[in-house]
Amino acid sequence: MLNERQKNIILILENSPVPLTAQKLADDLHVSLRTIRNDIVEVSKFVEEHHGSFIRKPHIGMTIESPYSLSLYFDNQYKNQNFF
Repeated sequence: MLNERQKNIILILENSPVPLTAQKLADDLHVSLRTIRNDIVEVSKFVEEHHGSFIRKPHIGMTIESPYSLSLYFDNQYKNQNFF
């Protein structure tokens, strides 16, 4: 299960028109570069488990390509948990 920051990383990368560096994510989320690197391990596993591609471009940044919006997955997961 992803934590909120990891979900935010996915949403940021999914909605960014350009690849983002780990440093940019760390700055935007107000955490250390080490924290982002640790989160990226979990995020990339999640993306690949859900039929997406976590793409790393050395010296350029990271991006996510997915056949569907992972943010919709989070919305549906929240709705299902709070249904009862």
